Amino acid sequence: MGRIKSRFLAQQLPLMMALMLLTYSININKLRASEKTEKTIPVLFVAAQQPTEQLRKALETQLRVKMPSRKVAFFDLQNLVKRDLEQILKNADQCALAIGPEATQRMLSIRQPINHFSILTSRNLLDKLHRVYQRLGIEVTGIYEEQPLQRQLFLAKAINDQLQDIAIILNQKDKYYLPEYQATAGKLGLSVKYRVLKAADSPEKYMGDIADPDTFLMLTNNNQLYVKSKLSALVLAAYYQQIKLIGNRFENAKTGALASIYTPTTTLAIEAISDFVESCKGEPTSAPRYAKSFSVIINQQIANNLNMSNLNANQLSKLITQMENSQEVE
Repeated sequence: MGRIKSRFLAQQLPLMMALMLLTYSININKLRASEKTEKTIPVLFVAAQQPTEQLRKALETQLRVKMPSRKVAFFDLQNLVKRDLEQILKNADQCALAIGPEATQRMLSIRQPINHFSILTSRNLLDKLHRVYQRLGIEVTGIYEEQPLQRQLFLAKAINDQLQDIAIILNQKDKYYLPEYQATAGKLGLSVKYRVLKAADSPEKYMGDIADPDTFLMLTNNNQLYVKSKLSALVLAAYYQQIKLIGNRFENAKTGALASIYTPTTTLAIEAISDFVESCKGEPTSAPRYAKSFSVIINQQIANNLNMSNLNANQLSKLITQMENSQEVE
């Protein structure tokens, strides 16, 4: 019996050795292939949300100009599973850029120890992500989607230089910014009328409590408070009550604000990639910030309804710049 077993093992030994060598060879080849894989700087987005074709082209142009020696690839996360994203970020060349809140949160969920940069994400969310992941030793920065309240106030004052009061509607998500908003308005000689709503409340029902035809209502970048249905109702109520809405994004004017201050696509790409280049050096990054550049858009139909058809976006932009320069001197 022992001889038969020994003979069997002797016969099988070459086959076992061959299998071991084959397995070793396959693993070595995989390792070498992974080592040879070229590092890539990923730009992540969700096609159903962001970016516009104009923004994508602007980003591609800036990346070619400012990072000519680095390989950059755009990835649509719409149909990618987590394992695919893990591999993309594992192969990232020190940094990754995400466009929009969904792409940003999915990027960070992998917790890859690289520098993460985000655009077209609200201040509320980006600040939160910056704080949370900083505790984990993961760098997160970027440029906020919206323009700062101070520029909204400058825009309102450019439209009405006799303005004394402004109104803001908040909810549990952004009520913590109220002291900052009050301080910002106070420096410009403006008082703030406000209302903090509960989740089920609709803004248009309370707008009349804090705003009138002589008051401008500042729209915030709050996707809970200003979901499409609630924003439509607010715009309609503002129309009937002759209340002027001032936005901080391009979309606000499109949906019914009298005027909005926003970050133009081309200048956003220029500013974002300039900051992103620094992030890709692998060093600790600075905190998220507002865009330095801005433009003004007027909703001409709303302006006509309010008997303000003479408003000129370029002239308002110049007045805002003058106010900012004056503020810096002080």
